[in-house]
Amino acid sequence: MTEGHFMARPQFLTITANDVDFRVALCGPQRATDTLVCFNGVGLALEALLPLAKELHKHRVVLIDAPGIGGSSEAHGPYRLSHLSASVAKVLDELGFDRTHLFGVSWGGALAQQFAYQYPERCVSLVLAATSSGLLSITGNLGLFAQFTSPKKLLNLSFLSKISPELTTAGRAAVSTHSILFGAAMKSLRPKGYVYQLMAMTGWTSWPWLPKIKTPTLILLGKKDPLMPPTNGRIICGRMQNARLDVLPYGHLFVYTQPFETARKIDEFLSSIQAAAVA
Repeated sequence: MTEGHFMARPQFLTITANDVDFRVALCGPQRATDTLVCFNGVGLALEALLPLAKELHKHRVVLIDAPGIGGSSEAHGPYRLSHLSASVAKVLDELGFDRTHLFGVSWGGALAQQFAYQYPERCVSLVLAATSSGLLSITGNLGLFAQFTSPKKLLNLSFLSKISPELTTAGRAAVSTHSILFGAAMKSLRPKGYVYQLMAMTGWTSWPWLPKIKTPTLILLGKKDPLMPPTNGRIICGRMQNARLDVLPYGHLFVYTQPFETARKIDEFLSSIQAAAVA
């Protein structure tokens, strides 16, 4: 890697925290002035976020596989998001990152909220995409939700191709790209890791403590999202002290099918945070 230039390829590391070996990818300029930590959707290895990381070429980007997903080892038992947040904090300590920006999509958006609540002093800003506050949020298409409870189905490319049109409105080319991307990212999915991710959300809600999060926050929701209707973004935004909402004309998977536009929104927000800090 040439110092000061964008990493042509991610740098992969393994960092142990709370008895889990986390696979981590570092992307972006080595001399970047800020760091963005990204939390992925349920069941997805960090490869699914590499197209987004590539578009965020002004920032150092940290991608972390959840326990039992991608290249991370499995947790020894079910865990809560609060426990995983503590593990993430240790991973960032090992990397030498004290204060970072946070990004979370879908399941990862819940983890990002939890981390921002537990470690407010470590969060410069927060970006939440296609996510909700857990309990007390507005449930989308229940039939579609039910499809995601089966790891066996999600490892089937034909199934992914079938449900893609319901999750994205980006056209056939993007749907095809999404199916290939998800197929590749889910090849390393282990059922136990996936089930533990689902269990971590059981009974979880950020509703009571969202008002305590003072971190500047951008909420990105898809107007045509059948899983996380835009109303969820309004709920989160209304509960937080320093948040704004941006509704995009896409479905649930816009982060993966529209990485350029998603990155542009994130970059504009992070630039505004930097400008405010300088002023």
